[in-house]
Amino acid sequence: VQSADYTTPGALTVEQVRSNITTAYAITYVFGLVGLILIIRLLPKMLVIDLAGEASKLEHEEKAASRAPVFSPTDIVVIALRVEAEEFTGIPLSELYNTTPVQFTVQKLRRDGELIEPTMETQLQVGDCISVVGILNAKAVEDLKDRRVIGAPVRDRELMHYSPESVKICVTRKAASGMTLGDLKIPLNHASFVSKVTRLGVEIDVSPNTKLERGDVLDITGPSAGLELLGEKLGHVEREIEQTDLSTFSWAIVFGILLGTLTLTVAGVKIGLGSAGGLLALGLLVGYLRSLFPVFGRVPAGASWIFTELGLLIFMAGVGLRGGAGLLETLQNSGFALMLTGVVVTTVPLVCAYVYGRKRLRMNPLMLLGTIVGAMTSGGALSVINSQSKSTVASIGYTGAYAFANILLTVAGALIILL
Repeated sequence: VQSADYTTPGALTVEQVRSNITTAYAITYVFGLVGLILIIRLLPKMLVIDLAGEASKLEHEEKAASRAPVFSPTDIVVIALRVEAEEFTGIPLSELYNTTPVQFTVQKLRRDGELIEPTMETQLQVGDCISVVGILNAKAVEDLKDRRVIGAPVRDRELMHYSPESVKICVTRKAASGMTLGDLKIPLNHASFVSKVTRLGVEIDVSPNTKLERGDVLDITGPSAGLELLGEKLGHVEREIEQTDLSTFSWAIVFGILLGTLTLTVAGVKIGLGSAGGLLALGLLVGYLRSLFPVFGRVPAGASWIFTELGLLIFMAGVGLRGGAGLLETLQNSGFALMLTGVVVTTVPLVCAYVYGRKRLRMNPLMLLGTIVGAMTSGGALSVINSQSKSTVASIGYTGAYAFANILLTVAGALIILL
């Protein structure tokens, strides 16, 4: 809240009011953090709630509702064979792929001792040694190894070398929009396999008839060369690399600060998000857009962790430095009242939210507790819930409530003054 018309109570100066607010925050924060964690730790025992059992139930429901993936990386098999069956020779690989019921790709070919890269027009010859990559079950592997199908297995380290990686490819090219997965022939042309297609954050069916749209995100596993070619055809390849997208974050900081300077005058009081609120709003926006279009805003997990932990420590150190000067005086004058207020503000909303969520909304207790600690912006309490439930399912409820709570907390001070 920023207002030149605001009148401080009594003979207090603006600096004294700010000091009192900081000191009161420091005093009440103790129970707001420790007390909340104790309540969250004891509440399930008092109400005889098996958090681990509730987590297991939610995970089973989620698995039942979700579609089984088309494949997992462990389903990919690489075998080396010598071509001995004449019916597999003399025809282009493109035709061979279409007439063979087993889905596979000839990755490498050794002919007369020379290693060559096969193309869709390559025709196999008796005596060729090939490496086959595919999604093969045990029967399919035995069929391919059977001399009556293709030929006998061989030992060849170069042929067997296969280093797949998993990436996300975001469809950004206009020419790719409207194409189907069947048109792309990804397993045949790129020795790669699609495990998931996400559109606007929602997982859709993966089948040859699935039409791609700009903004779709494909989870694909395959060799680096094949993924690069596919990325050029579809759009942007997103890999797990240790590099932060500083450009996006720099612009987000600039616009966040600018947004924080905007104010709205209500009843003579200027209300604004402030720089912290503006940065939070832009952070939420960038995070949401990245979930739909993951071509920007990359932050390695290690960098994110250190910023989160170090930022919290610096924040708490700042609160202590600002509130330490008036701590003893505030404790003598209003210490008990402030501590009692902290207890009430922590426990009453928690109890009311839990009762309403269970009785009225019929929410799962584990998900409800995650939502409550998210609304109270307590990462420590969430860690306790995750530890007791031996799962991270509660984080689903925590994330959404945490985002809304931070926005509301930003303007809460102004609303309290207006009331």
